[in-house]
Order: sequence, then structure tokens, then C-alpha cells
Amino acid sequence: EMYITEKIRDELAEERSKMGNTGTAKQSTTHIQNQCKAHHHINKFLQTDFVALIQQDGSAEVMVPSLIHTLFGIPPAKRDVPVLLRDNANRFGNVMLYGIERDLVLMDLMVFIMWDLVFQDVFISALLTYIISHGLVAVRDKF
Repeated sequence: EMYITEKIRDELAEERSKMGNTGTAKQSTTHIQNQCKAHHHINKFLQTDFVALIQQDGSAEVMVPSLIHTLFGIPPAKRDVPVLLRDNANRFGNVMLYGIERDLVLMDLMVFIMWDLVFQDVFISALLTYIISHGLVAVRDKF
């Protein structure tokens, strides 16, 4: 997890304000383009520039999550430097399948169809597909 300083938060809020009101149905092409540019700028900053800035300055503080943060999700006290919390339990890896979700869904569909052709029973096909899918996730967790 990443907690940013008020200065960085204000810069991101300024970029977000360039997006304007996102709730209107009729928007001009330039307004939509400005929204896309601002969104891309914020994402690029958080994904690459922010990490590069931290590596360059060494200004971030890397902390192990406290018990209170783990139980209740309370952020650490505000600091003058960004705070990064370690993910020792690999929770991010447990949530995401590293960008291969679509491939796994297609594989599940093909496995389901294969078992449906073999047994011609939807329940057995779904059960075997579920077992195989969770088996692959369990194997992935081991490595």
C-alpha cells in the first residue's frame, strides 16, 4: 500500500480537477480528451514517476504494517515523506492473477465444454471445471 503526502495529494487533485465534471451526459470531444490526458498523467505519475522519484531521493519510508493497520486498515500517521507498506503476505498476488484472467476464463470455458461433451451433464462439467480451476490456483500459490 502507498500513502502519499499532502503536497503530492494536492498535485493529483489539481490534475483531477482538469478532468472536470465526469457526470454529464453531453461532453465535448476536447473535454473528453482532456479527461483522458489527465487520467493518463495521474496513472503514469503513480506507476512510474512516483516510484522513480522515491528511488532517486530515497525519501519514502518503507514500513511493516502494524497489527492495527492489518486488522482495521487504519493508515499510518501523516508524515512529510510518502509511506509504503510492505506486502509480506503477498496479498496483491493472491487477488490478481498477474494479467492472465482473460486467458484463464477462456481456459475454464474450454474445459467446461470438453467435460460437457464427454459426460453430457452440466453439473458434472461445472464441478470438474471448478476443481481444475481451483487446482491451478493452488499450484500457482505454491510457486
